[in-house]
Amino acid sequence: MANTTTNLTNINLLTKAQYDAIQSPATDELWAVQCSVVVESYDDGNGNWYRIYSDGWIEQCQRIQLTTTLTEYNLLKPFNSNFYFLSSIPYSDTSVQNGWSFNQLIIAPKTASSFQGKQQSSSNYFTIYACGQGATE
Repeated sequence: MANTTTNLTNINLLTKAQYDAIQSPATDELWAVQCSVVVESYDDGNGNWYRIYSDGWIEQCQRIQLTTTLTEYNLLKPFNSNFYFLSSIPYSDTSVQNGWSFNQLIIAPKTASSFQGKQQSSSNYFTIYACGQGATE
C-alpha cells in the first residue's frame, strides 16, 4: 500500500445548519459538525425523567394517575410553546402479564408547561412521553 499524505489547510467546526449552507466545500479542508449532546438530565427511578440537549430539545417522561375528573398535570420541564408531541400508554407493574386495558384517555388543551387529562371510565396509571423545543431561560 502506498504511503500518502494530505495537507489540510483548515479544520472547521460548524453547526449542522452552517455546514448545510456551504455550497461547495473545499476538498483540502476538514469539516467537523457539532452534534447535539445531553447537557442536563434527571431520573427519579420511578418512571419520571427528562433529558435536555444542547440545541434546546427536551424529551421527558412521567408516570401519572389519571382519574375520571379532568385534571391539570405539570410537565417536568416546560417547552417554548404548546407545539410539542405528547403521547401516553397505560402503565402497570402487571401489564405484561395481564395485557393493557385501554379505557378511553382524554387529553385536553395543553400549554407549554402543562396538559389536562382524564380517563373515561376508571382510574389508571399512565406513562406520558413528551418531546419538543425547550423554553429559553
